[in-house]
Amino acid sequence: MEEEIKDISWDIIGLCETRRKEEQLLKLKSGHLFYQNENPNSPDGGIGFLINKRLEKSIVTLKTISDRVAYITLSISKRYEIKIIQLYAPTTAHTDEEVDIFYGDIEIALKENRCYYTFIMGDFNAKIGKQTDMSEVAIGSFGIDGRNERGQTLIDFLHNQKLYVMNSFFQKKLHRRCTWVNPNGRTKNEIDFFITTGKRFVTDVTVLNKFGIGSDHRAVRATVRINARN
Repeated sequence: MEEEIKDISWDIIGLCETRRKEEQLLKLKSGHLFYQNENPNSPDGGIGFLINKRLEKSIVTLKTISDRVAYITLSISKRYEIKIIQLYAPTTAHTDEEVDIFYGDIEIALKENRCYYTFIMGDFNAKIGKQTDMSEVAIGSFGIDGRNERGQTLIDFLHNQKLYVMNSFFQKKLHRRCTWVNPNGRTKNEIDFFITTGKRFVTDVTVLNKFGIGSDHRAVRATVRINARN
């Protein structure tokens, strides 16, 4: 992991499928911090954060809501904090009840320790496609065609919570948009998203094709511009 990120600029990296059972916060040899949530029940689950060492003293909260949802809050000024929620959604092999519980956990994370700036990122295992009419304000005009049932569930949740999928507001070529590629390379989907309560804070969302080699997922990088007012 640290070898992969040495040539990119980053502050917080969200992780999925960390496959560790105990909650822990570790300082790596580089000085960066690795946080892993508690995941005792699933051999292929777990989420976490890689936190740049520059931000260590800014950490206010690191909290696990469930084995699929966790968040970090950071102080950016005397008055303002930023919250980043990392998640890993149930796949289509899981029941609708499990999906409902998952979205309930996200809602808890949103309500706890409310911050002026809030961002959600991770693998949603949902295809949302593009905006189909002007009423779908949570998504933009850009995306890979096709929406499934879980994608509609996500969009309904976003509208209810007044959230925006920022991937869909930036025009990108396919190789800078697809976040999941099956082993034969023929099927390409966009199922990993960067979501926020405020569109104006996000200036770009793109896919890093060289990050995540050895995985069927590609990393999503979001550029955020925040005014840390006193």
